[in-house]
Amino acid sequence: MSAFKTLVVAGALALAASIPSYAHAQEIGGVSSTGEPQLGARDGIGSARPYWESGKSRWFIAGTIDFAAVNYRSELDLGYGKPHFHWVGLELTPQISLSGTQTSASFRFVIPGISLRAGARYFASADRRFLAPRDIYTREQILLDVGPRAHYFALDAELNFDIPLPFGILSTLAAVEHLGDVPEPFNVFDQQWRVVIDPPLVWRARTAYLVPVGKYDTLQLGALLELVGVPRREEVMVRVGPAVTVSLTHHLDAIAAAAFSVESKDEIGLQSADFGQVSLRYRWALGDRWPDFP
Repeated sequence: MSAFKTLVVAGALALAASIPSYAHAQEIGGVSSTGEPQLGARDGIGSARPYWESGKSRWFIAGTIDFAAVNYRSELDLGYGKPHFHWVGLELTPQISLSGTQTSASFRFVIPGISLRAGARYFASADRRFLAPRDIYTREQILLDVGPRAHYFALDAELNFDIPLPFGILSTLAAVEHLGDVPEPFNVFDQQWRVVIDPPLVWRARTAYLVPVGKYDTLQLGALLELVGVPRREEVMVRVGPAVTVSLTHHLDAIAAAAFSVESKDEIGLQSADFGQVSLRYRWALGDRWPDFP
């Protein structure tokens, strides 16, 4: 790996390591955002590398490891095709953070520019509680340590597609989820969607415009706009924020994204924001012709 890439990797690791202390200094009302599994802002955002297009279609086991500050997400893919590029199969995704654990299993279909996923997930919270019904929630109300500990099961579907535009790419995501296992009459603050849900339905629509920079398009800069809707609460939250991706090697990307709420019926402050933080995302696959780390 070149000296430049080595320097960039070291810088990204240093920045990621510095986030917990910085976020702690930015705590509001004694509540830190560093313990949340906030990887949602980076969903569907990444650098498409032609590296994975090479080779023949085959049965494979592949995966993605995503590290960010104090949370960890891994993905295991079992399928047929060209991993991380054009394939069909199963995706297993465990995720761990200070706020709880989440496990999902999905069917996945991927072709260049389009990705379809449908499956189920289960979340068990370490510090959240089910919420008594209210028309409007404040930050203090969703943080109350009163009532049963939150846990829920959900069926979900998600479509990602990229649209080439002048000077960049428009990456679009559409998702819908059906929550179950939430006892009546409670609502729940969902850690992944960053919104209070009156079950069973919640939906999300997000678009990000990324402009490649540099000779080999290894750096992409842009912004995202996201809508999150809860039909039974007549809530449509609007979030906006920046997005940056850097391809460090064929296997390793550095990704940063954030989405800040600019419109919501609730008054929960930064609890509604999705701080994607900085993550290092490493892709691997059995049968890789050049598996050298990183």
